[in-house]
Amino acid sequence: MHLKLETSQMSFLVTKAPEPRRDFGKTEQKVDKATGLPIWVLDVLAQEPDGGQVIRVSVAGEQPRVTQGQMVRVEGLEAIPWVQFEKKTSGTAFRAFSIVPAAAAKAA
Repeated sequence: MHLKLETSQMSFLVTKAPEPRRDFGKTEQKVDKATGLPIWVLDVLAQEPDGGQVIRVSVAGEQPRVTQGQMVRVEGLEAIPWVQFEKKTSGTAFRAFSIVPAAAAKAA
């Protein structure tokens, strides 16, 4: 299940620059199964009017041209809940359609 998130009242700040997404213990970059595009991951501080938290967001395609400390626009943000019953762990993965500099997004 993918849950689309409303982000119009949020701001995003890059806290860790994009890097190739890899499975634990592997060296090759993951690719999107549907498109074959490489997957990148970066950490952003997602801020709402009442607080915020750092989330790790994956995006498929070209490496996002953003840097640490830069304000960005996260387009098409989805939350994907996951569970590993054997390990008794669960969490939420975040994926976006694109991540672009905030100034460039407003100019477009």
